[in-house]
Amino acid sequence: MNQTLWIKAIADAEIEEESIIPSMFSLRLHISQVILYVTAIVLGIIQVFLILSELPINIVPLVAILIINVAALVFSYVKPQKSRLLFYILPFYLIVAAKILEFDLLRLYGEIFMAYYFILILLNYILCSSRVALFYSVAAAVSLFFFFDGSFRIFGIYWSAYAVLIACEIVIGYFVACKYEAKVKSVENLQNTDNLTNLLNHNGFIKELKKATYTEKQFYVVLMDIDKFDELGDSIGSAKSEEILRIIATELTTFPESFAHSRFNTDKFAFLSHARNALILTAQLDKFEKEIKNISDKYALDNSISFSSGIVYYPDQAVDISQLMNFAEIALEKSKTSKAEERNTFFIREYLEDRKRVYTIQKDLLSACRNGELQVFYQPKVSLVDKVVTGMEALSRWTHPSIGYVSPKEFVEIAEKSGHIITLGEFVMESALYHIRHIHDLGLNDVSISINVSPLQLLQNGFCENVYSQARNFGVEPSKIYLEITEGTMLKKDASAVLKRLKNMGFNLSLDDFGTGYSSLNYLHKYSFDELKIDKSFTDGLMRGRNERRLFQFLILLAKELGMKTVTEGVEDDIQIKLLQRLGAEEIQGWYYSKALPSFDCIEYIRNFRFDEDYENAQATGQSTGSFTVISEMKNV
Repeated sequence: MNQTLWIKAIADAEIEEESIIPSMFSLRLHISQVILYVTAIVLGIIQVFLILSELPINIVPLVAILIINVAALVFSYVKPQKSRLLFYILPFYLIVAAKILEFDLLRLYGEIFMAYYFILILLNYILCSSRVALFYSVAAAVSLFFFFDGSFRIFGIYWSAYAVLIACEIVIGYFVACKYEAKVKSVENLQNTDNLTNLLNHNGFIKELKKATYTEKQFYVVLMDIDKFDELGDSIGSAKSEEILRIIATELTTFPESFAHSRFNTDKFAFLSHARNALILTAQLDKFEKEIKNISDKYALDNSISFSSGIVYYPDQAVDISQLMNFAEIALEKSKTSKAEERNTFFIREYLEDRKRVYTIQKDLLSACRNGELQVFYQPKVSLVDKVVTGMEALSRWTHPSIGYVSPKEFVEIAEKSGHIITLGEFVMESALYHIRHIHDLGLNDVSISINVSPLQLLQNGFCENVYSQARNFGVEPSKIYLEITEGTMLKKDASAVLKRLKNMGFNLSLDDFGTGYSSLNYLHKYSFDELKIDKSFTDGLMRGRNERRLFQFLILLAKELGMKTVTEGVEDDIQIKLLQRLGAEEIQGWYYSKALPSFDCIEYIRNFRFDEDYENAQATGQSTGSFTVISEMKNV
């Protein structure tokens, strides 16, 4: 959940919920509040006058009524959302009116009051249901007995009999209130509980967190997220995913020294901890993750379940719930971008600067596409067979006016999280198509263009039609366009239908960064890729040993058997070039021949390209250190 939603949730939690009022009484209560505010002031003045006068009136009940009246006004001022409690003052005013008007209508006032009062006690509980209602009801009854002696009768019944009736009404009203409060509590539990796991939901957790800031001296707020749970869920199905979530929730309730366990959304959990220090809490989190990893064996998952955690300490690092949740969210984001051994990340103040940087990038990314800050560069792809430039990959580059150079990995990741990736993708698509059209106009018709497509773009409504329409508008044949997607895209629902449609339209599909994610050889056959891009990590492994080279050669042979060409990424020296040629690699991409270039520089590079044969000279003269050892080993591969 983002910061805006947190603030809203906190604000909602701080508003005390009022009791449910039946609609038929709502208007009456609002009108009563207005009347009673005015009446309270007027009768308060009368009561003060009667107390100060020398009239033969028992001032004890008048003083009691006045005190209750003032208390009610103060209470309604402090808690305006409960100002309807002034409704309880009405019996006191009726008593005062009955005592002041000592003439023949006294009996009538008394009878009206008693008939009304019996109903009022029940209404107090039904409409408002609180202990305050019980207090006012009892106070009204006691004040009544102060006013009337044993000789006074209403409807022919002495006041002592009314005392019994009023007591019965209060008892009945108490049980009505208990039942009503139980119902309200049940509704609140439903509103604050996660249906799947029976843990607190985010609203319930916020309330518990607020309570903890008042009652606990110190504690940790722990925000946990299951790594790559969306991809995991797509691979094992929703039923198994829900079962795993329930098991995690059950285990979480046994976490040492913890309380207020909650589940916020699909894969995010939170709880509070009384751990004595950070080391103990980290050890407890590591142990919890090891216990959860056993689930992986039970469900035969491709990858073990792991967690990223953001942790903040109260009160040293934050003093209110808004800061606590905001800082925990920042620490969680940091942990998800850290190395595996740093998944449990404790908040530090420096992360606020990182968040400010992320916010600036996210805020300015769209305007950067419009004002020319963000540019599209192109990295050539070179054929080791034909020794020519066969294509180029469109890559975005950004120099921010205040931050400076922002790496593509950083701003693309932010764009994907914020949803700006769609706008960014459209900008790169248009720039790339314009550039390749210009290259074809220069007579370089065999050069293709590779364009990265994010999962959000791919699954956007009408994506296939939009790409095809843009290609036609620029006069570029779909066969000259390679749409690069990552392995994670295949795990998304509906991806298969979109990819098949793109193939039918004539576009080439390229599987990017193969071997770095949830790799599955089934993808290569199922989606009929035209190109397999072998990740730089495999290229670097060529120099490490024979097994790495055998694995690389297996990928090359497999791609050829399936009718795909291969592009090896991250080629940086002449030794790698020689090894790749011996292994049968077709195309390469990397700094050895060219880094990503601006559009016009890339055109000049393609027109003046000459394949570098220096590695052959190096082999003959022995100038490349270590090259003979590695190359000689290739004969045994």
